[in-house]
Amino acid sequence: MKNIHPLHLIVGGLGLAIISVFLPWVSYTSKLPAELVALAGTSGSHSASGTRSNLGILALLLMAGVIASCFIKVPGKAKLISTSALAAAGLAALLILIEFIRTLSDSTSNELVSISVGIGLYLCVLGAAAGTFGSFLRWRNTPADPPAAPLLPPHQ
Repeated sequence: MKNIHPLHLIVGGLGLAIISVFLPWVSYTSKLPAELVALAGTSGSHSASGTRSNLGILALLLMAGVIASCFIKVPGKAKLISTSALAAAGLAALLILIEFIRTLSDSTSNELVSISVGIGLYLCVLGAAAGTFGSFLRWRNTPADPPAAPLLPPHQ
């Protein structure tokens, strides 16, 4: 584990998760006869990406912010930036996990339609977990910020 730099986990994991937001998160397949599907003027299969979900868009923005924080250098604020990045990565992972559980619980198959979790959601969970772990390692390895200077001079 010493050879893997935390930034590699953050950028690689969250990069994968960001790309997977645009992949199918849920797939719908109609089990209606082909004649009825043709009359309706639609195909028998559809999919929806993470951009169709408010949680997916919010997670996308949070993950982009965490990646951006890897390149922000403010003297004396490194621990604050890494703490904020860890909180944002954890929240993004939680939102993706909530969407995964919700989609998994809605996955069904009956005589009319079959609903299943898409590959994008699986990849997003995996990437968000890796990015959050990388953010934790970065936070743990960041030294504490120096104390802030007093705003007012001490009374004598």
